[in-house]
Order: sequence, then C-alpha cells, then structure tokens
Amino acid sequence: MNKLIPLICAILFRTVAISSPQDTLPGSPYETIASQLINDGLGSGQAYRMLSELTGTVGARLSGSPQADRAIEWGRRTMTQLRFDSVWLEKLMVPRWVRGPIEEAYAEPASGRGRMPLSVCALGGSIGTPDGPVSAEVVEVKSFEELRAMGTAARGKIIFFNRPMDRSKLNTFESYGGAVDQRGQGAVEAARAGGVAAIVRSMTMRLDDKPHTGAMHYNDSLPKIPVAAISTIDAEYLDSLLT
Repeated sequence: MNKLIPLICAILFRTVAISSPQDTLPGSPYETIASQLINDGLGSGQAYRMLSELTGTVGARLSGSPQADRAIEWGRRTMTQLRFDSVWLEKLMVPRWVRGPIEEAYAEPASGRGRMPLSVCALGGSIGTPDGPVSAEVVEVKSFEELRAMGTAARGKIIFFNRPMDRSKLNTFESYGGAVDQRGQGAVEAARAGGVAAIVRSMTMRLDDKPHTGAMHYNDSLPKIPVAAISTIDAEYLDSLLT
C-alpha cells in the first residue's frame, strides 16, 4: 500500500525549521517568511477548498481502503499542481479493518420492561462476536481507576465507560483529550479486569442518537474483547438504568 508519510514528514520538518526559536527572532528573515505564509494561508481560504475537495470527492479514507488509495493519488496530484519541490510515494504495509454487516445491542432492564434497542457502532479495529451475541450484566465506570478498584467484581461483566467530555473546558481538544482514553484503551482495561465486552460513550458533547466510531487497540498479552461506541442519548439511558 502506498502512503505519503515521508513527504509529510519532510513538510513538518520544514515547518519546524521555519519556526525554531533561534530563527524567529524579531526582524529575522525566517519570521518574515513565516508571517507571510500564515497571512497568505489564512487570507486565501485555499486550505478549506482543498479539504472540501478531499472529503467531498474521496470520502471516508480508512486505512487500506480504496478511498485511502484515491486520497493518496489526490495528495500526489495536488502537491504536484502546487509545484512542490519533490513529490513521491513510498510503499509500506498498513493495517486494514473491515466493518461487519450487523451491529446491534440491547438493554434488558431488571425491572422486566422488556428489551430496549441501543444505538451502537463498533470501534475501528474491534473484533466481532463470531460465536453469537455477548450477553452479560453491565457495570458502569467513569475512570480506569474506578474499574481497577472493583477488583474481581468486574469479571464476566460488560464494562460501560461513561465519562463525558468536559463541557467547561474552553479548549474543546482538551475536553476530547480528557475522555478519549476510554475509547483507545478501554478494551485493554476491560479485558485486564476480566470483562467480556466494553461499551464506550461517544466522543462528542452533543446529546444525540448517533454513535461515533474511532480507533482503539488491543494488548496482545490480554484477551481481545469486542468494544463499541454508544450514542450519548443511549449512554444517558443506560446510566439511568444502572443508577
């Protein structure tokens, strides 16, 4: 599979060189060049047009997908048209994950109100459930520390990570960073605690019924368990059943 990683790295290195402390002293030629690049970039709006073209014509670009190949070719062509000094492709292996056809989850309240469907979406890289549905009691936690403190009580359970993004943060990326470890590391921590599956609150501040997928990973020394994101509305609903 082809990728533009070496070229992208080169661009980043150039940016660092322009922005290094010793080269950006007031009045230095590097400061002038950097300021001109920033002003031209912000004023032209070209970056937004390029982003719109990439997302509108290529679409979702999962690693190893045909769309990822088209995005690579788009990047090569665009950089050539912009008259970059050197544009080339490098071959390397990348992981490829294919989403299965069915993603369903249900809650069965202890009150006996009947089965309630939940809006879920498998996280990218999650294993499936080839032996049939996973059915178990659900335990809710807001942090890995809380899960670890449960000890053996989490064994055989579905671990529900329900730490919302912090709305009080002015920097939304800080809010995202304060919650996204549940998605990336949740399957590992749930497996370490003896859980049979994991559910993660979607990484969004919106209260809606659209689950947000995203990347996750496993630890090869621990069992691999299925993990899915749940919409924020259904995360609130599941929380109400457990509290």
